[in-house]
Amino acid sequence: MIKMENEKRRLISELPEYQTAYFNFFSHAVNQFMDLKNVLYSGSNKSSLEGPARIRTTADDILIEKEPMEVEMNFVLHNQVVMNTDVETFMETVEDASDSGIQSLMPQLFNSILDVCEASGQVVSGEGQPFTFDTLLDGLEKMDIRFNEDGSPIMPTLYINPANKDQILNIKPTEEQLKRREIILSKKRADFFAKKRTRRLR
Repeated sequence: MIKMENEKRRLISELPEYQTAYFNFFSHAVNQFMDLKNVLYSGSNKSSLEGPARIRTTADDILIEKEPMEVEMNFVLHNQVVMNTDVETFMETVEDASDSGIQSLMPQLFNSILDVCEASGQVVSGEGQPFTFDTLLDGLEKMDIRFNEDGSPIMPTLYINPANKDQILNIKPTEEQLKRREIILSKKRADFFAKKRTRRLR
């Protein structure tokens, strides 16, 4: 009886449709874990493709081509874990794979964002100087900002190097800097709604 059961499991594990279903399920589980673990990854559009990926920037409608990112995941998952429905070990493996995937993907993603920003002229160089609130405002001036119907800005997410987190979060803007921020947002608000009216007229 045991011999027959083992033979049955061996045959099932070798069927292509089972292997495909298993791979798809595992990939989906890893992707969900990566979404939960990394806010930048969860907020990005993801698709599988071959060949260069075409990216159109929103600022100047510039088209650039990027090679697809390759995500490397290092993990060990034995067939017996699946066959014995060892859920705990399986989920530990999924978590290991997601951690490895994030570690592999994030440097590529930030480099890709940098390339897009450089192509559209949205890079602000601090030239080796400490980060200040004016540096943040310089970057804000170069960005496309969207607004809600009530005029409130939909501010972009700021991603910070953990080593500089405390320094940046503890920056206290002056009254003059706050006024400059309002001037920047007022101009962008006017531009945003002017473009929106133009699109409606078309």
